[in-house]
Amino acid sequence: MSEKKLKIAVIGAGIIGCTSAVVLIESIPNVDITIISEKFTPNTTSDGSGGLIYPYLSGSTDRQRIRKWINNSLVYLNKYYQLPDSGKFGIGLLSMYYLLEDEEVFDYPDFDDIMISQRPMTSSELKQFSSSSSSESQNKWTKGVYVTTYYAECRKLLPYLLQQFKSKGGKVCQQRVDSLQQLIGKYDIVINCRGLEAGKCSADQSVHPIRGQVYRISAPWIKHSVMAGNHYIVPNSDCVVLGGTKQLNNWDTMVDPKDSKDIMDGCSQLIPSIRAAQVVNEWVGLRPGRHEVRLEREVISDGQSNNQLQVIHNYGHGGCGVTLSFGCAHEVLDYVQQIISSNNVKSRL
Repeated sequence: MSEKKLKIAVIGAGIIGCTSAVVLIESIPNVDITIISEKFTPNTTSDGSGGLIYPYLSGSTDRQRIRKWINNSLVYLNKYYQLPDSGKFGIGLLSMYYLLEDEEVFDYPDFDDIMISQRPMTSSELKQFSSSSSSESQNKWTKGVYVTTYYAECRKLLPYLLQQFKSKGGKVCQQRVDSLQQLIGKYDIVINCRGLEAGKCSADQSVHPIRGQVYRISAPWIKHSVMAGNHYIVPNSDCVVLGGTKQLNNWDTMVDPKDSKDIMDGCSQLIPSIRAAQVVNEWVGLRPGRHEVRLEREVISDGQSNNQLQVIHNYGHGGCGVTLSFGCAHEVLDYVQQIISSNNVKSRL
């Protein structure tokens, strides 16, 4: 008689769901994993991300957890980057200038030891951003840090991850999940990675949208990322992403001309040649905001029987889902292994 398989469902097919599914199927033998989602690439919120690997809008999430997740993500990204075809699935090295005004405090000074490199910007580097046609912006950015990191383009990475997942026997199911209770009795473990919708199926009222609007432009001469105030410029392999907005509790997914003007004005002050670039498209996505990332275990029941379901929540990543994805997936794996070792699951095959 063949050994029965552990049944796991990953709910959500954005970067958090796909990395969780891939890490699990690569690490646990004899497992039956299904990704269940209403939307798959190229129609997920993750597909619109600029893919800069650096923390952004992570709420009050414990700094040590952020450090651990980023460190583990960098391990995975380096492994992928070393592959000969890493360019095909959208992973590359990227340098970033993170500009600050006098009164601003740098949020991530203790990341110097885990990023590929991170150091204060020199005066000559700061001068590159002090000249502008607008007199108001003269010498506005008086300090900053220079970071070497990765970019990970989800428009290319998600199809690759799904292909890897399927090649190892993973299944996909296009279906909306309105309640985790509807999965009781069908799976042994469920990973809740539904992003903005995660709160609805787990009765978490703290999940909220953080509206992000971006441009994609054709500007192959731009080789470095720049982040300053509300604006950012992130080169990808075949375009440059300009942002952005971070509007809490705004559910509007239509492009707003006022936001478009603000993004173009702000980014072109940083790099004036942006004005001459061809616009590829504009896009709006709703980031899954929360006061802190939720990555924890829970046991739920249907209230009508003794059936229970082991749930691992993995959502609320704000603007750093791509940055934290592989690190959080590694912690999901730790939780699954704890459940298995404590005999808290029963095979249903």
